[in-house]
Amino acid sequence: MSVPTTAAAYVQYCKGWEEKHREHPAYDWMWDFNDDFDEGDMRKGSYPRWLTSDFVFAKSDGTTFAPGAASWAAVIEQYALFVGQHHEPAFLNIWETPSGYEMVGRAKLFANLPGTVEHSQEDLRGRKWDVGMPAMFHFVYVKDTDGHKGLKLGSFRLFGDPSPLLGQLLKTGLASGEQLLAQIGQ
Repeated sequence: MSVPTTAAAYVQYCKGWEEKHREHPAYDWMWDFNDDFDEGDMRKGSYPRWLTSDFVFAKSDGTTFAPGAASWAAVIEQYALFVGQHHEPAFLNIWETPSGYEMVGRAKLFANLPGTVEHSQEDLRGRKWDVGMPAMFHFVYVKDTDGHKGLKLGSFRLFGDPSPLLGQLLKTGLASGEQLLAQIGQ
């Protein structure tokens, strides 16, 4: 049975950051944002220009943070353990809304941990990482003439499987089983 839709969606499988998808304004914006987040200084400075003042972040466990600075601090905390990371997109679905765009995407998050040198995971560029984790993301982009390319990020919801990370933390001694159980409330 076919269900009618009211708006077209940009649905693509991708092998990492592919130039051809920059035709979509939200993907193009996200490419630049990701470069600044993964490779640049965004996480070191003050509240970034990329975000709306009421930006909201929600973690995989459902925890949602207060808008603005509290949400941004939670994003920074989420990635604080990593000494480097790279998001590699694999699927995206983008649709336009009255106020901007929404995107649901699947990616692999590669990361290096402090002091480890295992680097058993390889990204599509051939770079080696300590851990590679599957993740889903839901982004809400808001049209804003003051934003980069006319957009700002209004919210970010993360859906990820931390099992590869937890295993690597245990294996390398960066965390004990008791510490990990305490983190998940057990």
